[in-house]
Amino acid sequence: MSEPVLPGEPLEEGVLPVGPTPSSVVPSSRPRWPFRPFYPRRAWLLWLVFLALLVVGLVTSLLAPSLTCLSVPLGILAMLMLPTLALGSVGGVMRGISGTWRDVTSGLLGGATLGIGLAMAAEGGLLAFALLLALLAGLIPGGLEGLRQLPEQFGDMETLLDPQVLSRLLTPTNLLVALLFISVATPLIEEAAKTLAVGLAGLYLRPSPPRAFLLGVASGAGFALVENLLNGSVAGPLWTAAALSRLAATFMHCATGGLMGWGWGQLWTTRRPWRLLLAYVGSFALHATWNGLVLGTVAGALYGIIHPEELSRMMLAGLVILTLGTALLLLALAVIIGLLWAARALAARTARGALV
Repeated sequence: MSEPVLPGEPLEEGVLPVGPTPSSVVPSSRPRWPFRPFYPRRAWLLWLVFLALLVVGLVTSLLAPSLTCLSVPLGILAMLMLPTLALGSVGGVMRGISGTWRDVTSGLLGGATLGIGLAMAAEGGLLAFALLLALLAGLIPGGLEGLRQLPEQFGDMETLLDPQVLSRLLTPTNLLVALLFISVATPLIEEAAKTLAVGLAGLYLRPSPPRAFLLGVASGAGFALVENLLNGSVAGPLWTAAALSRLAATFMHCATGGLMGWGWGQLWTTRRPWRLLLAYVGSFALHATWNGLVLGTVAGALYGIIHPEELSRMMLAGLVILTLGTALLLLALAVIIGLLWAARALAARTARGALV
């Protein structure tokens, strides 16, 4: 039997220490970076950088019109930061209790590739099918030639904002079609595709609901990252407003992704598929409400452009913008608070050993 090793004495090869040993003798068991708990401790620094970007972008666009070319790279940098702000906030609340850096990276990649890819393919196919039906029904002025001119009309902002063009576009039928596509079809598709990678990974990971929640949040962040880069790089005076609106949309995607991730976790660990269905319904309802409020606010602004000389219609447009814009702002605040509350609650129950 080997002699006990005293503190400070080196270990001979093949000899194990007997009794308690100092930490300097026992090799560190801290996992490598990808497997460490996801706990970004200085996420607040990212918020300071983002705030600085907003200030620089606003000053550049308003006080130095000759430097508006800087709005595009600043906008791209801001769009890249938005998912990190959401993930950093959620990770700071959960304090590394559920999920690792590898989980977050995998979820981010899944949402930015499989999630957004399937959603764009499905939405593109649905839009092409709808245009084909409209063409066959004679609803597109000019027929096939008019259909070919649509990309040019929608790509030219001066033409698109012409009151006569807007008056032809903002018909009740077109608004109803837009509402069905943007507020019904789009959320149905995106909420099914956004966290599909999480569901597939669950076949072998079997993540607990809190861990699946973090995976879903990361998938939503990856999905929002690509969407931000495609839609959020706006130059000029609207740069700051666009950045703030994409920040709110990023938190919305992370919230619905987290809810869907929690549902996948319930399916794989507790065998309760009805909770996954309930999560899907809740995610769709939130996303549909969000898109409907955005569409209504934009439609109200465009309606004001059509009738700039009529005070009563301008007041009506302003009332619509104020009402729906306020509702959208309140919804954004509720989404952010709800996301952070859910993250904290799941982490707390996990720390107590509860299966949620």
